[in-house]
Amino acid sequence: MSNLAALLYSLRQLESQLQKVIGEVRAEVGVLANNAELAPAAGVVQDAVPEVPPVLKTCIMCNDLARDPSHVGMASTSTQHAASLLSHADDRPKMHLNSHFMELSLTSGGALHAAGLQQSALRRHTTRALSARSSEGTMLDFDSAPCRVLSPHSRPRIAWDAVGAGLIVLDALILPLSLAWDFDVSPVRRDDLFVQLYAIMHLVFWPLDVFANFNTGFYQKGLLNLNRSSIAKNYLQTWALFDVAVVAVDWVSWLATTASEGKTDVGYLRTLRTARYLRAFRSIRVLRIVKKGRINVMLENYVIAMGRQWLILAFNVMKMLAWIGLTAHLLACAWFGVGNLYVATGKSWIDLASVTDSSGPIQYIHALAWIVQPPSPPELSVLDPNSFTERLVSIFLVVVTVLVIGSSLSMMTGTLQEIRTINNERSRKRRELRTYLHAQTAPTELIMRIMSFADYKLERHSPVSFDPDLISPLLKAELAMFQKGHLMNGHPLFSLIRSVFPKVFADICCILEKQLFYEGESVFVVGLLAKGMYITSHGSFCLRGESGREQDTERFAGEYHFFAEAALFADAVVHDCSLDIETFAEVYFVSGRSMASILMNSPVCAALCVEYAREFVSVYSTSAVEKTKSGPSSSSCGWRRDLQCAHTAIQTNSFHVELHLDERKMLKSINLSNLSPTSDAATASVSSYGGVSSVATLDLGAKPMTIRQFTSWATLERADPESLVSKLREVYVELDPARGLHAMYSEPVEREKAECGCLCLAALASNSYDYFVAPQKVESRLESGQWNQLRGILSWAAPTQEMLQAAFFLLSVRSIGKYRTVTRQLPEAHQRPEAALLYILDHFPNVVPTVHSLSETAKTLVTNVLQLQQDFILPQMLQGENVPANLAQLQCFVQDKGEETLKFYVVFLLGFLSALQGGTGSSFMTAANAKNIILGLSTVQQLLATDPRLLYWMYIYQRGMQLRQPASSSEDLAVLRLACLCRVSDRRSFEELSRDWAELSAHDQDVLTQHFLASGIQSAAIVFEFLPLCLERAKRNRHVSVPCLLEVLVVLVEAVFAVRANEPTAGEIITVDLSNLAAFILMVQNRFVFQTCLSRSKLIAQHTSQKHDQGKRDVWFRLDLTEDNWNRVNERQHDVALLASTVREILHRQQSTKQKAFDTVSV
Repeated sequence: MSNLAALLYSLRQLESQLQKVIGEVRAEVGVLANNAELAPAAGVVQDAVPEVPPVLKTCIMCNDLARDPSHVGMASTSTQHAASLLSHADDRPKMHLNSHFMELSLTSGGALHAAGLQQSALRRHTTRALSARSSEGTMLDFDSAPCRVLSPHSRPRIAWDAVGAGLIVLDALILPLSLAWDFDVSPVRRDDLFVQLYAIMHLVFWPLDVFANFNTGFYQKGLLNLNRSSIAKNYLQTWALFDVAVVAVDWVSWLATTASEGKTDVGYLRTLRTARYLRAFRSIRVLRIVKKGRINVMLENYVIAMGRQWLILAFNVMKMLAWIGLTAHLLACAWFGVGNLYVATGKSWIDLASVTDSSGPIQYIHALAWIVQPPSPPELSVLDPNSFTERLVSIFLVVVTVLVIGSSLSMMTGTLQEIRTINNERSRKRRELRTYLHAQTAPTELIMRIMSFADYKLERHSPVSFDPDLISPLLKAELAMFQKGHLMNGHPLFSLIRSVFPKVFADICCILEKQLFYEGESVFVVGLLAKGMYITSHGSFCLRGESGREQDTERFAGEYHFFAEAALFADAVVHDCSLDIETFAEVYFVSGRSMASILMNSPVCAALCVEYAREFVSVYSTSAVEKTKSGPSSSSCGWRRDLQCAHTAIQTNSFHVELHLDERKMLKSINLSNLSPTSDAATASVSSYGGVSSVATLDLGAKPMTIRQFTSWATLERADPESLVSKLREVYVELDPARGLHAMYSEPVEREKAECGCLCLAALASNSYDYFVAPQKVESRLESGQWNQLRGILSWAAPTQEMLQAAFFLLSVRSIGKYRTVTRQLPEAHQRPEAALLYILDHFPNVVPTVHSLSETAKTLVTNVLQLQQDFILPQMLQGENVPANLAQLQCFVQDKGEETLKFYVVFLLGFLSALQGGTGSSFMTAANAKNIILGLSTVQQLLATDPRLLYWMYIYQRGMQLRQPASSSEDLAVLRLACLCRVSDRRSFEELSRDWAELSAHDQDVLTQHFLASGIQSAAIVFEFLPLCLERAKRNRHVSVPCLLEVLVVLVEAVFAVRANEPTAGEIITVDLSNLAAFILMVQNRFVFQTCLSRSKLIAQHTSQKHDQGKRDVWFRLDLTEDNWNRVNERQHDVALLASTVREILHRQQSTKQKAFDTVSV
């Protein structure tokens, strides 16, 4: 410890000296910089004319003023994500996937990517899902065959086998009688109806049984095999020959009997029919009882599983008596048959017993008496002294009888011994526990409670164990699924896993931990952290809400409910209710770590669960906000809330959609044309509000509005909002709340946003300021000056009737491209939102019938904007996430399609951005948000007249002016772009960011300055997707901080350029996905682990399909933090890590100081 203290002291001394040197060097450099830049900076401040500041000219000159739009690349991401980043106020709880599921997401995603299982896996596992269902008795279509393959333990097959077992028992009773008393069992026998029906059933049932055996699966090495060829091969190698031979004998006998009755038989048929050996050969079908022995095994397992000792004993007694009775019956028939052979001599035992002329039942009773009664010399003396055969058979019968009865009694003794062993084990445990309690002098009342609970636990837990080496891991999993699978059938996720991945479901059943509770105990208490999911099973429970009021209390018994499911997928989940025990009860528990370890072995199933987990956490967070607003209640907490979130999350799961896609939601089946209003345009006269066409006074009577009439009425008159919404739904039928497109896919929130966007756009056009700002708070309300600026932008766009019709249509239907139920039906290349909507417009126009009411010009505008949005995202530019090359790409696109496309895009954005938060009026377009949006839209207005690089940096410069921080150098522009990425909105936040920037070394500042100033046109530029999210989370995580993230970003920039150098076909735009880093920043708890995370990460490169001149393509990278990082995400800050971090910072600063000194000497 003394050596460590001395080392720390030396390091602190070294750090203080280095800090002093660094301060002196910075002071000198600062003086030089001020002398060199003071004059230009003053000029910028005094220049009130919106001319191009000199610093922008310098910045553009440094980045090569010449531009070539054909060399421009683009990095695109989803519009919804980029737009949502504009919102600064998010009232959702910050709940995200825990480290186990984040690691699972990375691992499964990498495995699927490597194996190429993105689309084919779903179809393959959908087929497997149907196969898994057959194991529960469900019929299965196999290879589109007309017949169906059954599981050997399905209910139809068990019922069939039960009928077969009954016929075999009848065979064992009737066939020996027919041999001994020499009567025929034939379908044509009319003197005995029972025997006739019995014979007919044999002729019909057993041929069908052969057919059924070819369509019944079998178990091979513990696995259920439902392959038809394997089934046929297995049956042919086992019972097929025997079954076919017995069926052939039955039918030959029947044909012979029929020929004899019809007096058409010839000599050999009569001989064949009357021959005793034929009936003897037919008796071999009694051997089928061996084949049907699994019925006995199933019954025995069922009885044992019930755990009732008296039932086990009764079953064994009944089985013993049945065995003795059947054996006695066979021996009695055989004894009578032997006597019947010698009855003609008059000296057989039948003659001596004087039953020769008696009826059959009397003769049978005498024969049975010889078998059942103990043999004695008087009885043996009844036999003829010279009857060798009868005496020999009688001795054989005595031996067999003794053996059968003895073995049966032995079996009974063994059963009693097993029951006694179980009872002795339980008694021993109870005795040891009672002895221990008395030795501890425990109170009597406590002893009684403990013993009562011990009796309950001994009853619920079997004291009999088994050798685990006797069965395979797969069979153990199946056993666990049999024991615990019913607990999870009511949960949508686990039901889906059972259908699609039965093996994984069996493994999950293995990790369920049973916990027993005594009355008065609590399973969990409100306010405590949840460690995993709980499943109630046996016993009585009391669920208490947060308020503790009696009306919020719920009691239930013996029901399967799921609690704290969110704890499986997220950290820091708090119980929102308490679960108390009212009687002895058992609860099952599963943790997120154990579940993730099971899913790690199945990448496709892991992808299913990660997709479900993300949606569940999102829905759960939303429900938490609603519960906070509405107050706690019994319906908003506990198992009901979890189950509702689970059902909501599973509805959007791609696997669930693949298996349960409603035919009514199939795009090929949807036809909303019958809802579409007439498209005949009313005669209109054009007026001059910014190019908006007007019409004469409209007749809003019984006739439905046309799309032209609605557009004119909505944009020229300040209509009542309710009337406006009603007419909007009438004209744009996709918004119909009952039968529209959004209602069909159960997306009321998206329908609300679509309606809000249309109404906000109409409010802008009709100058309805009060309606527009109605939901906004007074202190943050949109200012009248800003309202006039928005109106001015709309006036610049000069929206025509066709433009507004197209804008309303696009706002109404754009969100359907995000519905997973829709995109799952489209080709993989068309599953992004804009591409999906384009595909629907081309191939399924009846899904969006309003498109038929649009003119060709309006349709072209909609198509152009959807194509534009696949490459350019305005919200990205608003927060500095993209680069000047993005604007160059947009400029090139607009030059190709025409200025009308740009104007329509601006009109659409005014409605779309106003409705980001939905509601009535614009909740999003507040004064703070409108400031940046107006600036961005004004920038887009000048797109065709200004160099895109100058336009981009003018936007960044003006953002700095809003913060009262004019840029005077290239570094200032870089810091301003960083401020946009950090979503800085006030001077105080900017000053804090400036201090973070000052903590960086000169080298890091230079690298980041070059990175933030890169244009991507003639010089390569990196676009970091999700960088704003990373910066936001780094600011909130005290173990990371913004300077630490920027230092990591420097290393990442250098690494990306190093990798790009080895890509000869790489374009100028390099896109890096930082979504994994954002998730890692959220959870990491050790600064040193984060600082060194890139050393344990991988850059996975992939070329985009966009090809430029000279054969170059844009490159997309994904930063994969690998399993090594996620394993250390929960590693706490400790002395060694702190020491390593300190040494690393000292070395970094020392290197920076040397570099600064070298630069100073060079100057």
